[in-house]
Amino acid sequence: MASHSGLSLILLGGFEARLNGRSVSGVAYNKMRALLAYLAVERERDHRREDLAAMFWPDNDPATARGNLRRTLADLRRTLETPLGKDLFLVGKETIRLLPAFSSDVKDFIVALHTSHPEDLPEEAAIALYRGDFLAGLSLPESPEFEEWAQAQSEALHCHALALLETAWRRHSRTGDHGKALWFVLRHAELEPWDEDVHRQAMLLYARNGQKSAALEQYEICRRILHAELASSPGKETQLLFTRI
Repeated sequence: MASHSGLSLILLGGFEARLNGRSVSGVAYNKMRALLAYLAVERERDHRREDLAAMFWPDNDPATARGNLRRTLADLRRTLETPLGKDLFLVGKETIRLLPAFSSDVKDFIVALHTSHPEDLPEEAAIALYRGDFLAGLSLPESPEFEEWAQAQSEALHCHALALLETAWRRHSRTGDHGKALWFVLRHAELEPWDEDVHRQAMLLYARNGQKSAALEQYEICRRILHAELASSPGKETQLLFTRI
């Protein structure tokens, strides 16, 4: 991420909070993490306390839910604001907002997707920000509204990453830079291992790069994944490519 000072959040591929570049262990339980992630992603507006309480503690009565929210927010402030010696949250009687003076990989990734000058942030650096699914491993099954929101965020970011990768490998393939195209195709295959077309593109690029054995091994990888994940086999087009190589 851009800065090591202040609060920084890693939300792709898991959850980690850092203060001045050092990991913070005190954001220790899932409700703390989920609340912080939600306020970070939805940072451009105030959030009503009663809405947050209902989202994260839907099975509690309103008074208990608001008390739980108050304690969780207090834990976050003690863990994050006290070491920094400054406010990170704008807290009112009825609303809460995370102040904008923080960095996150999600925010950086979204900025990278919309940059009009790719030379300012090479595609490799942009895709490197996408370490994995949004909040991977963090689940609040007792809070279905939060789960639905997190799943929507995860799917959207995943699709953005795939689109970025496909744009990159197709462009580099057209210009004859097979080595660079291959890097993006293989990363695409990691994120979407059951996409047969991507495996086929990797086979082609390996072959064009003079790596025949790697191209044939990619076919075997594709075959194993399709068998394990979908109980199917590579299609005719992929089999014909294998035979040609």
